[in-house]
Amino acid sequence: MNNDKVKNWAHVAEIVSGVAVVVTLVFLVIEVRGNSDLIRANTFNRSIESLVDYRMQIATSEDALQTMNEHWGREGPDSLRRQLLVVNLWSIYEKTYFSQQYGLVGTAEWQRFESRICSYVRTADGLRYWTESVAGFLTDEFRDYVASNCGVPDQVAKESPYAGQEHRAIKSLSEKEVNALRNGAGMGFAKLAELNHFPGPKHVLAVADQLELGESVVAESRSLYDDMHSRAVALGEQLIAAEEDLDRRFSAASIDEFALDEALREIGRIRAELRYVHLEAHLRQRRLLSDEQVAKYDEIRGYHR
Repeated sequence: MNNDKVKNWAHVAEIVSGVAVVVTLVFLVIEVRGNSDLIRANTFNRSIESLVDYRMQIATSEDALQTMNEHWGREGPDSLRRQLLVVNLWSIYEKTYFSQQYGLVGTAEWQRFESRICSYVRTADGLRYWTESVAGFLTDEFRDYVASNCGVPDQVAKESPYAGQEHRAIKSLSEKEVNALRNGAGMGFAKLAELNHFPGPKHVLAVADQLELGESVVAESRSLYDDMHSRAVALGEQLIAAEEDLDRRFSAASIDEFALDEALREIGRIRAELRYVHLEAHLRQRRLLSDEQVAKYDEIRGYHR
């Protein structure tokens, strides 16, 4: 009888031990998951902070603003600065949203942020920036959250990035791009050279005094720029005309595969020649400068070797 009792208590002890192990494992899993969420949240927050710092560095540097404005084709440095600051604001909102999701920000604190987010995105400027500049920089989850919780119209939240461009005179070119082509602007055609220590004549002339260029080098650089500019303007007009012709054919539904192939080959030829004109100018400009002047130019432009 006593042996039976001992056996029963042994079984009970085994069951209790088993339950204890299971409970321990459950708590361990919860703790690991919590730590994983914390690591994930901290990693995301650090990434957002790095992006915010990077945008602030651009927004507070006139040279960096000018360079990025040229590469990104914005309306001007001031417009780009505003956009960077607005995107930074939304990045902070997004960071706070995910911090709240992972339990790092309390409900009351988040509700204050949420009311600011919704109030801002419902304004005319807020909605315009959201549609044109901000939404593409955010995660799908946060974008969907704002759309559903702040009453952003579905057509704004999910519309095509081409929306509004159907009114362009030439669908494939914005008004800014047309103006840039007509003015012989760089449009990023020579970015490859610029970022590989091959300065272009336009920007070299702008900092000629800082580079301590001699009169002959200044004269040659100016002649080089004038030659590049006149060729770029002529080719820009050709590219506009070719794109306009292709647009007209599609608009009239009067194009087939053969005509499309022919038109694209011509557009490609003009675009390649235009890029060559800009890159060649950088090649020729590099030969006019010493290694020390190129290094100084890169420093002025904010490029780090």
